[in-house]
Amino acid sequence: PMKRRLKILSVFLSTFLAAGLFTGCGNAADLPDADMLFREAMTNANALSSCDATYQSTLEITFEGEKISFTSENTVTYAASPFILKSFQTSDLAGASGQTETYTAAEDDGIWVYANSGDGWTRTLAGELDTTPMTQIDILRLIPQVAAQKMIRTEDTGGQKAYKLELTLKSEVLRSAIENIVTSTGIGEGSATIVDTLLATAPELYGYAYISAEDGQFLQFDVDGAEALNTILSHIDGMDASIKVNKYVLSGSLSSLNQAEAPVLPDEAKNGETISAVG
Repeated sequence: PMKRRLKILSVFLSTFLAAGLFTGCGNAADLPDADMLFREAMTNANALSSCDATYQSTLEITFEGEKISFTSENTVTYAASPFILKSFQTSDLAGASGQTETYTAAEDDGIWVYANSGDGWTRTLAGELDTTPMTQIDILRLIPQVAAQKMIRTEDTGGQKAYKLELTLKSEVLRSAIENIVTSTGIGEGSATIVDTLLATAPELYGYAYISAEDGQFLQFDVDGAEALNTILSHIDGMDASIKVNKYVLSGSLSSLNQAEAPVLPDEAKNGETISAVG
């Protein structure tokens, strides 16, 4: 009986798996066109009335045997009208860590930026600002860097059915990572053009976007750039293996789409010290 039970179980499992293979991935013919889906998601993203969003960036390198890491995270809540963006950023750049809370808000006399990095609130008049989601939300700033997209399959992400797209990205996505590598290692000996020179040697860079099957909104982006950065560094004469990128990932997500509660500017921020904008 035990053997029989196992046999039934294995038949059941293989049937289940086979069924899973045919239903889980979605037939390619049933999947929407990637370019059209992506364009619609862009339109939807820029029309968001509110949302919560996250952004994370992690770069870890080994330079002459020493590990150096750069991490930054940002959590934001966005409301379109009246425009207000609450942002909480934390960063640890090669050991120098900090955190900043900011509110960017449209008021009668213009858009003000209220900021506190731990030593009290300041307020600055921002002048003309593009308040659309694709400019204000970190992870959505990745969109103009997408050169092409390809449909992969349907997947569940955060309990929602989503389309997973492979993105071909412009090398510009790697700029801040290369700047951090150049600054922390001293390669290029202060050359003003080294970052652009290195970017020009970048191989193809890929990432993923997840778009809700229900409402056509972007839900998540993931980029792994470690391999591309190592390829770029391998082009530097005489560097050999003194710099290795162990990890470079960018990711971000959107939630509470059109349902996020608008942030409220705290009184202590309103009463912050006014600073005139530089420039």
